[in-house]
Amino acid sequence: MHLLVLVFFANFRYTYVNAPVLKFMGDTYRQSRLWAICHLSITSTLFPNKIIVGPTYLETFKRKSFLLFWMTDEERLSSNQMSSVRIDKGIIWDKVFIDTKGTNVLQLEGLKKSTANKIRNKLQMIIEAQ
Repeated sequence: MHLLVLVFFANFRYTYVNAPVLKFMGDTYRQSRLWAICHLSITSTLFPNKIIVGPTYLETFKRKSFLLFWMTDEERLSSNQMSSVRIDKGIIWDKVFIDTKGTNVLQLEGLKKSTANKIRNKLQMIIEAQ
């Protein structure tokens, strides 16, 4: 799918360019709000943790507190820093563990089973493409 992008040149003229923008954007997955309610997490209920999986990167966003909602833990990994992806299966929700080539392990819990499988499949494709 192509979108028309407005480009501004140095001679102060606007022009439209047909550019494939969507292939550079990542897929966004969010934590289940119902999981957050069941675990009595006010912060995750109001601001669910999210993960963005792009073609060459992975980003996670976690809010620190609902009172300090502007403070966010953000982490970005390039595809060459990821080594493996694991899913801890639960009865209703799953946890996704993303192992890096260093000592860091990213964990995102409270995901629906279909969402966790989509994340794993997409990340496995990125890791195997290296």
